[in-house]
Amino acid sequence: MDLEAFGGTEGATRNPTWESLKFNGDGAEFFGIWIVNLFLTILTFGIYAAWAKVRTNQYFYANTEYKGGTLEYLADPVKILIGNLIIVAFVGIYLFSGYLVPAIGVVVILAFGLFYPFLIYKTLRFRARHTAYRNIRFKFSGKCGKAYTLYMGYMILNALSGGLLFPYVAYRQKGYHYNNLHYGNADGQFKGDVGFFYKAYGIAFVVSLLLFIAGVVLVMVLLMGLGIAFPELVENPENEVVAGIVLATIGIGIYLGFLFISTLFPLYIFKEITNHTMERFTLGPFHFRSHLEFKKLLMIRLTNTSLIVLTLGLYTPWAKVRRYKYIAECIEMLSEERDFDEISAADMRGEVESVGEAAADIFDFDIGFGL
Repeated sequence: MDLEAFGGTEGATRNPTWESLKFNGDGAEFFGIWIVNLFLTILTFGIYAAWAKVRTNQYFYANTEYKGGTLEYLADPVKILIGNLIIVAFVGIYLFSGYLVPAIGVVVILAFGLFYPFLIYKTLRFRARHTAYRNIRFKFSGKCGKAYTLYMGYMILNALSGGLLFPYVAYRQKGYHYNNLHYGNADGQFKGDVGFFYKAYGIAFVVSLLLFIAGVVLVMVLLMGLGIAFPELVENPENEVVAGIVLATIGIGIYLGFLFISTLFPLYIFKEITNHTMERFTLGPFHFRSHLEFKKLLMIRLTNTSLIVLTLGLYTPWAKVRRYKYIAECIEMLSEERDFDEISAADMRGEVESVGEAAADIFDFDIGFGL
């Protein structure tokens, strides 16, 4: 990396340093917000969920620190409520149509598919516009037509290819997200390697397939072993109850195995793609890197899930804080103070020019996709 050319005034001596994000939140503190959100959401039949999301995001953003500054979440809950109502409308029509005219359900699914790229576009726009750091907002400049190309056209091609194009599609979608991200006058640029995406997804698929085959073989061996060791389980009808218990136990084992594999695959992909994306992404003068570890992510997932089940859901706030804290503090950013000052000045000069664009904010809304 050429640090002499790193941002700022030409010819000036630069001294950028790497510093990781810090998360100052606490599970016990967040529990108070979470339990109130849960109670009011239930009491209002889900309407308060929009305000709950804003309160939750504001807590996590306000506790995410970098060089003394924290993130801000500035969204309007009413606009999030609009997004929630749209999703509820789609789901409601789909469910009720199944009882009346099943064909309507197919129409609803197709309609949602046609609407989905638009929702992705609006969500990325909404989230960027309502996120700020040091009073400077982010911005997403991607085009809606490009969203349709990537989230409809490419997905259709991927289906026709039997999934072989999926890593390429994921690579292009990631570029759409990051190449159109801006912070003040700092423009995002993603120089990812499509070969890395194929490698990551390929390894995850092969390992998952091998684990699945190993699980099937293990079940077959166990069944054969039980038949040989205890032939009376099959031959003697009086032991049908015992045989049922044994088979049920094996069935539960198979389910847990599928659950474990379905956990491994996305965690590995998340770790690999996040680390690669951060390394290949720049935002104006700012550089990033991430050092997520698969073992730690897996341990966090397994222990969080276990504790949530054991506590009947009460551990959820601690689980969210624990996972977010680990991911945030694995991300580092290379910068120096003058870069923020220059971006702040540039953003203030451009404020008048962006007034017209801000009017479009009235029509923006947020959908809870995990992007």
